[in-house]
Amino acid sequence: MLEKRENGIYAVVLGVATPDIISAQARGMRERGSDCHIRSDYVYEDRNTFVLPEGGRIVSLPESRYLPGNFGIYQLRVAPRSDNQVEVIRKFKFSAQRIKPWEWSDFQLFLQEIDIAERQWIEYVVEDTGAEE
Repeated sequence: MLEKRENGIYAVVLGVATPDIISAQARGMRERGSDCHIRSDYVYEDRNTFVLPEGGRIVSLPESRYLPGNFGIYQLRVAPRSDNQVEVIRKFKFSAQRIKPWEWSDFQLFLQEIDIAERQWIEYVVEDTGAEE
């Protein structure tokens, strides 16, 4: 999603999609009466390069994050590759497991931390290149 802000800064949100480790219905549950079973290992990595338009200059980048937890590991690395390119690497690793009802709120908090990391923005401005339109 791209948005142009009032101050002339363009912003694009990082997250393409968070992992579907559990269903949306399960994620909406505040409490559980039974175990949540993640039936198989979930390992995912993607690498994306954001290319800014001609004349684009980075204003701010998201913070890289490393979130190890009892339920899995999430890693986000954001690094400029050149003046107009930003590389984003995301890694998710969750083992097959049973999450007990008393662990549910901690698991939900871990997923929320991932969501927050994924909703960061790359901000940039586009400077006049002097080219005729």
